[in-house]
Amino acid sequence: NFPSQSFKFQCSTSLPLVEAFRSYPGCKVFEIVDADSRGVWEWKVRPTDLEVLPHTDTTASKHFFVKAWIIDHKGKISPGYMDVILPERISDFVVHNLHKPIFSRTYEISPWEVVPAVASDCPGTYDFYYSHRRPEVGINTLKNGLMKGKKKQVAAADLAYILRDENLKEEALTYFLMAEKSGPFCFYICWEIAELYRALGREDKANVYQEKFDDY
Repeated sequence: NFPSQSFKFQCSTSLPLVEAFRSYPGCKVFEIVDADSRGVWEWKVRPTDLEVLPHTDTTASKHFFVKAWIIDHKGKISPGYMDVILPERISDFVVHNLHKPIFSRTYEISPWEVVPAVASDCPGTYDFYYSHRRPEVGINTLKNGLMKGKKKQVAAADLAYILRDENLKEEALTYFLMAEKSGPFCFYICWEIAELYRALGREDKANVYQEKFDDY
């Protein structure tokens, strides 16, 4: 587990990556304030008190380093960090082996999986949180994020898609319905709800959401 720590910092505080990770072990989200230096280890980051990655529109790209879970080929879980670019919700770099930090590009640690340890208010593809070896890692992160995020429909939809893929139909339906009711959403959610109701033998409910989907 990551250590927990209450921390205070000045807004002007910026530190190199490893120094920041060691100085603020309780911080979940670091804002990258200088990524133009020669190497990733020289990047400067600033600790934040964010519990969830913030919503970001296409005109205001943001770059963070966040706590993450590294899942090896045997399913063993260890803590690490990953960068996250918003609003695209993509990652290029991973820091792992924290007692003697190693920096890798995300593709270099395949077939290991990397899952953020914080949910996101910024939408994206759900497989960002989906570990096929240990799906509970992303599921638990997203359930925790639901309690802390401002845009609950985002984490709810991420959760629903993972649960659907894990064939947990009843629970997936619960979160798809939450996503639909919590705010603006992709109209395909209505189709997913209809399909799940149909799979559960509730044709009347399936028809209601099929009509909603057809009306878009």
